[in-house]
Amino acid sequence: MPIKDLFKDVPDKRREGNAVTAKDDKSEINPMDIDELQFQETNVSQRYPALNTISGIYITLAVVVIIITAVISMVELVMGLDFLGISGGIGTIIFVLVTIAIGSIIALSLFAASESIKVFMDIEANTRKSAEITNMVSRDEK
Repeated sequence: MPIKDLFKDVPDKRREGNAVTAKDDKSEINPMDIDELQFQETNVSQRYPALNTISGIYITLAVVVIIITAVISMVELVMGLDFLGISGGIGTIIFVLVTIAIGSIIALSLFAASESIKVFMDIEANTRKSAEITNMVSRDEK
């Protein structure tokens, strides 16, 4: 069975101006009307309080890592690395740069984890909104 035969009962949708219309249907759905529809949408932070808290913890940890990295780098520059047996000069600068690089990678990873959680929550909210719009449109067409 060809794939197009599976969709022979689905109405052909066409874009005309700013409205989406079905071939045999006289009703129009204006995108401006969709924005004004009342959705049963709750705030994402209310739907997933644990994920929102974890995201905040990741951001807090990232800021703490940045502060600790800055403090350690300044202490290394001021005191030198005599306690490790490296006496000033290029060794100290290399050690400071390595410390800053590692701290930056850790902080960026924590920020990315936090933002990933937020993106997944936004995707869920947008998917829910799209499903509600699709259900409204399909009910109107029946």
